[in-house]
Amino acid sequence: MTMAKTARTQRDRWADWLVVGVVAVALLLGWATKSWAEGSTEQFTDPETGLSLKYPTGWLTSCGKDCLFQARDPQSGTFKLTYRVTADKLDPAHPVSLVDVVNVASVNQARKLTAFRLLDIETVSEEGQPPSAIWARYVYVEEKPDPFRESLPAVVLGLDYTAVKGEHLYTFTLLASEADFEEAEKDFKAFIKDARFEG
Repeated sequence: MTMAKTARTQRDRWADWLVVGVVAVALLLGWATKSWAEGSTEQFTDPETGLSLKYPTGWLTSCGKDCLFQARDPQSGTFKLTYRVTADKLDPAHPVSLVDVVNVASVNQARKLTAFRLLDIETVSEEGQPPSAIWARYVYVEEKPDPFRESLPAVVLGLDYTAVKGEHLYTFTLLASEADFEEAEKDFKAFIKDARFEG
């Protein structure tokens, strides 16, 4: 018994191409939407200092009394990638030494954090001038990276950028797991570069 072949009409072929076209357009729209979402930012402005920041859309912001701004990436691993900014009003009668500020901060962190170790310090300055900014890189162990579930301790890498801008001493902090740090460092430096200091 032979089966009769169904003849494909011109309309069938057009329908096939239409399906291919719709799928291609949907994929392109999905890619464009994803790219837009990943590249979009939200604005934070502090009325007291005049500091203005742009941070990735979808990050969760929360900050206690000890910081000016903090945002975390909810899509990162067990330890949430974090940006944090602190600001201290300066007393013109008592100039600060950035090196001393960073050294004191390192001593305080060593007291509070498990297995804290300062890895390196890099000063930014004009020749013959005191530092205008300091990068400090460090590592520590976070014993409970996710307080809502049981998890192993996480090795956290930190990077601080400390500088005087106007009447304030600012410290920008990046905290990330080892796996996330290298990529996060590039975005963090762009985050600092985009900051605006009006105060």
